[in-house]
Amino acid sequence: MKSKIIFLLVIVLSVFISVSQANTFTAKEILDQAEKVMDLGQYRADARMVIETTGGDQRTLELEIWGKGTDKAFMKYTNPARIRGVTFLFYEDDIWSYFPSTGRIRHLASHIKNQKMMGSSFSYDDMTSTYQDYEGKIIQEEKINGQIYDVIEGKAKAADQTYEKIVVWIARGTFLPLKMDFYQEGEKVKTMQIESYLQVNGESKPEKIIMKDLLNNDETLFEYLKLETNENFEDDFFNQRQLKRISEQ
Repeated sequence: MKSKIIFLLVIVLSVFISVSQANTFTAKEILDQAEKVMDLGQYRADARMVIETTGGDQRTLELEIWGKGTDKAFMKYTNPARIRGVTFLFYEDDIWSYFPSTGRIRHLASHIKNQKMMGSSFSYDDMTSTYQDYEGKIIQEEKINGQIYDVIEGKAKAADQTYEKIVVWIARGTFLPLKMDFYQEGEKVKTMQIESYLQVNGESKPEKIIMKDLLNNDETLFEYLKLETNENFEDDFFNQRQLKRISEQ
């Protein structure tokens, strides 16, 4: 009799654990929480890109970043010397560039945004797109290394979005994104994986991100080397008039 009671308790406990692990959030709520994970607030960072080409060659680019939220940032390249001072301003859906060799500020046309940024696997648009650009639905759950992930399919809200669809894996409970697939015309064209997170003011933030371009067979590691948050930028700091000054400082 005692063994039967223990057996029943095990069953009840298993059911309780199963229910407690069940997802209670909508796709939109999960994407909203994941967006907060990706948001660094107001920050300054040193970073690098390691580009591995189709032929297996590697190029390393170093850069400085000043950012506010997920849609405003200056990105200045500091090494190698031939691109030192090249600076981009990302402001919501707009992108401006400044090249010291020409001394001109240029607004990037919309058709250029899906091109490779400085030869990397990231496009210019990859730097500004967010989960909010997609209408999501949960399509399945998947366990990876003991962690349950909600797999969400996102359909582009706007017809001119670079990717018509994304599929993203988001950890249940922590809302930490693990990886994302990008689709164009029904074909998977890129994959992105967050390799590691770092702790910033008690919160987990992406540290190393690998983007793979499946069409061109190349990949790029983006890594934060130093990250300082709680900066306090003036409201008008992120504008094209600052590009030359940022480039030269």
